[in-house]
Amino acid sequence: MPDTKRYQTSTMTKMHNTRASLETMPDEILLQILNYALILPRGIHFNRWHALKELRLHPVRCIKVLSRISPEAFYGTNVVTIGPSNFGSRRMEERRSGAPDRLYIQYPPTAVNHWVRRLEIALKVEDFSYRYPPSRNECQTTWQISWLKRLAAGHCGFLQLVRLSLRFDMWPNSKDDGDFWDAMAKWPGKLRENGVDATPGSMIIFRAPTVEIVVVGHRCTSEPCSTASEDSKACLYVRVLGRFFGTRH
Repeated sequence: MPDTKRYQTSTMTKMHNTRASLETMPDEILLQILNYALILPRGIHFNRWHALKELRLHPVRCIKVLSRISPEAFYGTNVVTIGPSNFGSRRMEERRSGAPDRLYIQYPPTAVNHWVRRLEIALKVEDFSYRYPPSRNECQTTWQISWLKRLAAGHCGFLQLVRLSLRFDMWPNSKDDGDFWDAMAKWPGKLRENGVDATPGSMIIFRAPTVEIVVVGHRCTSEPCSTASEDSKACLYVRVLGRFFGTRH
């Protein structure tokens, strides 16, 4: 029994000393520690956001001295991936009114997303409006373009981005590459239909200093992309779609 009490006293003393040490550290040092502790190799994906927040962020926020700066480390250190989802449970923030049925753009609330430095938007290429009848006659591609405009205008937050990646991808249950490329071929036309063009006054201009176009299957490392590469279709759309988006910097 005395040994148990001695152990408990020793543990409490160590905890008190640790807390006291943390309280004397400047925020810059604490932030460096948290940046290391909260690194997620796969980043923060909207499908895992709530679980990651519960498992990694909330325990740190329970420590009073770290509570204020932990969101900065959590969102600022990791790549945040957001995108449309056709399920609505436990969404990050919102389902925009007028969106096609069952379609959501999920993202961290503006109260914390100003800490995000690297954002990836996983755009879904195929238009499945024939499967899920769209509200107000808006197809999914048009709705995603509208959301990108809102992001560029600053209506969704993310005002301190350093890098923005637009990743054009398939829905998870898609298996036909032919359908994917047919749908990709429609994107330039859809952009033009919605007032976006590859001219200085008509591009979607984002606040991030770097805007990157990523097409699924693109592996070319040459600059500019080689038209003779095995993934020449992907190279083509990286070049074509890149003309519709720009940066203010």
